[in-house]
Amino acid sequence: MMAAWLLVAVLGADAAPRVVVLAPPSTSAALTARLKGELTAAGFEVLLQTTREADLTRAEVRRVGAETNSIAVLALSTQAGSVDAWVEDRVTGKTVIRSLALDDAAVVATRSVELLRASLLELTLQKRPAVPLPAPVLELARPPPPPPPRLEVFLGVSAGAAPNTGAQLGPTLEALWVAWHPLVLAVRVTGPLALGRVNAGPFAATLLEGHGVGLVGAEWSRGPLSLRGLLGAGAHVVSAAGVSAPGVETTTDTAWMLALTASGELGWQVSGPLGLVVGLDLVRATAPARIALGGVVAAEASNPAVLGRVGVSFAL
Repeated sequence: MMAAWLLVAVLGADAAPRVVVLAPPSTSAALTARLKGELTAAGFEVLLQTTREADLTRAEVRRVGAETNSIAVLALSTQAGSVDAWVEDRVTGKTVIRSLALDDAAVVATRSVELLRASLLELTLQKRPAVPLPAPVLELARPPPPPPPRLEVFLGVSAGAAPNTGAQLGPTLEALWVAWHPLVLAVRVTGPLALGRVNAGPFAATLLEGHGVGLVGAEWSRGPLSLRGLLGAGAHVVSAAGVSAPGVETTTDTAWMLALTASGELGWQVSGPLGLVVGLDLVRATAPARIALGGVVAAEASNPAVLGRVGVSFAL
């Protein structure tokens, strides 16, 4: 009965599946009765039909199955001392022929039903719906979280040159705030930078220069390395204190200007909060700085100034 139940479940039939037993008139009544009993006990609806031995062909078996709307035809062909059991499975399209010894009607009936069960069991295995596999869960790689806000203090030395004033050398102090990565805000004070000595009439003086700027830019970091680009503006000052040759008279002059700055920095976090920074700054004042001592122009600082700096940074 299990084969019939499985077939009903797979094919979705409402009634018991039908099987036709096709036997020639010479088939014993005991054999046909036993076959019908075995098939009925297995859960099949059984139709008994007779046919001539000469008409028992595969085409005839298929015709009978189509006319009766059965799922299988069990055709018996009696030979001398044996029975040929034909199982024509109309669902799978397979025909199985098995020769059985005609010694006992019960044995022939049981083996014939076993042939039918084996054919139908193969059908249920083929038709059984595949269990859908769960769709793979794709986890996109998440970008690493941005670094937390930090405050850095830079202390270093700047050196460079500008037209007319020559070499420059002096300290640089910078406070840098990375609030929302990659946004960077900074305040930088450079100076005083010694520009060298100038003479104007009886006066000799040392030129000093410095600037303080506010900057904004962006930072790109990878591991211990960071690269920053900054633009800013601020105040640029040039001053001189002159002393006359006899050393009895002094004079001073100071020039203030607006300065524009572009900077690039490369940082390396050495250990913990300690880092090394190298940078390059381009400082351009809005006008040349004229320094006069005793009414005589001593120097005129031109644009632009290029400064390189190196120093240490401390993350607070």
